[in-house]
Amino acid sequence: MKKYKLRKVTSEKIRSAVGTIINNGGKVYTDNTFRIMGVKGYFELNDDVLIITIYDKPFFASWKSIENELYDFFA
Repeated sequence: MKKYKLRKVTSEKIRSAVGTIINNGGKVYTDNTFRIMGVKGYFELNDDVLIITIYDKPFFASWKSIENELYDFFA
């Protein structure tokens, strides 16, 4: 399990990221969990800080590649 914190994230950016995840074949659930390309996690927004926790990933996926994709989706 790994946590990422992104600062200065707006609710509009989260809505955009959710759309991007869905458009790329992923799923986002009402409890803020998501899954895309074998990566499973959840996110929460506290003020303007987005905390993303990844709790499952494919063996071959590096943490760095997952981090890069998260920043592309949410930052």
